[in-house]
Amino acid sequence: LRLHFSIMTETQNVATYARIRPYNPAINEDKRLTARAKDGDKILNSNGDNEDTYNFTSVFDMTESTDDLFERGMKPLLDFKILQGITSIFIMYGQSGSGKSFTLIGEHGHLGLFPMSLQYLLSKDIVESIHISSIEAYGVKATKIGFYDLVEQYHVMKKNPNAYDPFTANESKNVNARNAQKLVITPENCLSIITDLQAASHMAPTLKNPHSSRGHTVYFSCVKLKGLEDVYFICCDLAGSEGQTALGTKDEFVEGLELAMRKGKLTLNKAQQKSIEQMYKTRSLEAGCINNGLTQLQSIFRELIKKKISKARGLGLRKVLSSFISLNS
Repeated sequence: LRLHFSIMTETQNVATYARIRPYNPAINEDKRLTARAKDGDKILNSNGDNEDTYNFTSVFDMTESTDDLFERGMKPLLDFKILQGITSIFIMYGQSGSGKSFTLIGEHGHLGLFPMSLQYLLSKDIVESIHISSIEAYGVKATKIGFYDLVEQYHVMKKNPNAYDPFTANESKNVNARNAQKLVITPENCLSIITDLQAASHMAPTLKNPHSSRGHTVYFSCVKLKGLEDVYFICCDLAGSEGQTALGTKDEFVEGLELAMRKGKLTLNKAQQKSIEQMYKTRSLEAGCINNGLTQLQSIFRELIKKKISKARGLGLRKVLSSFISLNS
């Protein structure tokens, strides 16, 4: 199950969407499907002898494509907010391995919502240009979250792809949406640019996902509109919320990685295979920082509901988004 935050109509400022993904044979998970869609706006989830109900603006089941999500979800945000000059944030939230990055970004031969959106915006006469920047909040200590300018890291990676390692990269301490390096987006390069920025971020295998995002990544698309001020279309690809089930025991972690390699979903070099124990420890530390960032996001939502925004910029994800959070968000 993956949750999508944002999307709206002329009168809505907030909407929530959910998507149910199919069974993934490349990871260790129960084949039984516990969640099902009902009436187009509910998720029913089995919980022992009970069935819990969760309400959303709209729900997408396994028969519906990313194109369906774009038409019913993302397109209204672009038409009624971005193209009207209103900065908006689209947030992907869900458990580790739930398919957030696949839905938002996509992969070769499959456009995600984000590149679809950029292509759509660029097809409009009112849009003169789009420049993208990206900041990742990553850390292994909750009190010391690092910020990484992914366009800057992208340029480093392009110079020597085989030697690039995001886990040894230097952080960009004072980076923000205004001073981060930018790239020009075209209809032809939008997917490749986004996937390259993703490749420059901190990604690593877990029990639930062979290519798990280990930091929270925010993509800032600055859209230049004719006759209007520049507007920001902001997409957040959050690292998945993680409990012990995302890591398992050390033995389960090793077995999970071996399964992903057998299925062709993961490749580890000899050095990485020898350091799986350290890899397991690092993933555990990252999980605490990931969950801390999600807690910050929950605090922002509560403040918006209470209509009282804290002046504190905070750490990690909150600091990255702080200049765009207001009572009009």
